[in-house]
Amino acid sequence: MPQNPPPIPYEQRLLLYADILGWSRLVHDSEKDATKKSLVEYVIHKFRQELAFDRLPGVATTTGWQFSLASDSFFASSPVSAEYFRDLLIALSALAHSLLRRGIYLRGSLVAGSLFHDREVVVGPAVVTAVQLEKSTCHPRIVVHESVFQYLDEEEHWVYRSEDGVPALDYMRFLYSQRDNPGDALGRDAREILDEVERKIEKELGAGVSLDCRLVKKHLWMKAYLGHLASVDAATIG
Repeated sequence: MPQNPPPIPYEQRLLLYADILGWSRLVHDSEKDATKKSLVEYVIHKFRQELAFDRLPGVATTTGWQFSLASDSFFASSPVSAEYFRDLLIALSALAHSLLRRGIYLRGSLVAGSLFHDREVVVGPAVVTAVQLEKSTCHPRIVVHESVFQYLDEEEHWVYRSEDGVPALDYMRFLYSQRDNPGDALGRDAREILDEVERKIEKELGAGVSLDCRLVKKHLWMKAYLGHLASVDAATIG
């Protein structure tokens, strides 16, 4: 006799959804390219290190963290609270910074809403909102939905708004704000990565690629973001 399916216990959670840009090509080429295979292994390691909260002793049962990685997309969620959200931002910022250092961009969204997330399933209205929000931008940024702002004070320097005014996670600035003595390290770090991004732009344009190319647009957005960071006064992030 068929049994009724168990109910889905939606709860209010904070949800991160993101794509690893260029991941499909990187994985495809990694089968025959040892350098790219090493990069794929590094990315997977960083995900496990920074976001796989359920692998940490006691975390899954005591905090309700959940994490899912599938192909080039991933979900990470936590209970709705400023404390958990800060931990999520720290982990995400560390991941995004590490990947950026290797030339890999993330594009995604942060939302708060109704969600069911366990080791096998992630479903709910918050997922729909997060996926739609991620698809609405071509830029390599983590867009922040309006539902999130009630859980963390915007004055804590974690939001970056580019020319279009869309709020995004200022992950490098947030990451440095957690350090005791940020000094000028943020500016130096941003300038180093900016130099590499500018080289990529010059290479693309030198190859005859148009400024309207999606890849070039991604690099130009990142150039603007890093330029913003390079000019940040260290005193404003302490």
